[in-house]
Amino acid sequence: MIKQIIALASCILASYGATSAQEIINQDPLLRFKHVSEVGLCLNSTRVNTNYTTFVNNGLNYQMTKANYLPTFDGLIHFGWLFHDKNAPQQTFIIKTGVDMVYRAANVNGPTNEALRLNQSFVQIPIQYVLRNPLRYNTMKNNLYRTIEWGAGLYCAISLQESFGDRTNIDTRAESIFGKTIRFGFSGEIALSALNKNGFGHRFGIRATNDFTRFIRKASTASGIYPCYYSIGLFYNIGNHYW
Repeated sequence: MIKQIIALASCILASYGATSAQEIINQDPLLRFKHVSEVGLCLNSTRVNTNYTTFVNNGLNYQMTKANYLPTFDGLIHFGWLFHDKNAPQQTFIIKTGVDMVYRAANVNGPTNEALRLNQSFVQIPIQYVLRNPLRYNTMKNNLYRTIEWGAGLYCAISLQESFGDRTNIDTRAESIFGKTIRFGFSGEIALSALNKNGFGHRFGIRATNDFTRFIRKASTASGIYPCYYSIGLFYNIGNHYW
C-alpha cells in the first residue's frame, strides 16, 4: 500500500511541474490574506502498534496481525490564521485547527484463529503549525505560485463508531462508541501548493498521524480492543478559500 501511495504521489508531482498558463506571479498571493478554510480527503495506509494494544475482552485470546497495513480514509475540514514575518517579506506561516472524520481498521485473529476485522471511526480535532517556503519557477510561463509547506501538530481524537466481525462481512453493523475513548497523537505533513493571485488552485501532499500509546478509556466498548494506530497517506484539498 505504501508503494502505491508513493507511485501516485510521483505521478501527481510530474503533472504538477507541467502546468502552464498566462503570467508569472512574483509574490506569494497569500500575503494579501489573513484566514484560510480547507476541505480535503486523505487516503491512508494504516497499521496497528501491536506492542501497545489493550485487550479487555473477558479473557478471550485475540491477537492483532503484526506488520499489517490496511487502506483507510479521512475527511478533513480545517480553518486557519495566516501570519507574515515582517523581517522576511516572503515568509508566511499558518496555524490551523478544525474537525476531521477519521476511519481506522485493524485485522484481528480470534480465539479459534478466525479472521476478524476491527473498524473504528473518530472525530479528530487537530492543531497544526504550517510553514510555507516558495519554490523556484519552472521555465514555462505560468499563473500559479508554487510553494512547499511543512506542517506539524497534535490532535485529540474522540471515538465515534465501531464494528467488529468477520473480515469478509462488509455489512457488519456499526455500534456507537461515542466518547468512550479519547486519544491523542502527533501529525505531520509535507504539501505542495500551486495558487493563483486570488488564492485558488491546488494543495496536496503526504500526511502522517501517530497515536500516543496512552489514552483515556471512559467506558468499555463491545470489542474490548483498544489499538494505537499509525497511518501515512496522500491527501488533496478539494476546496481552498482565503480571505
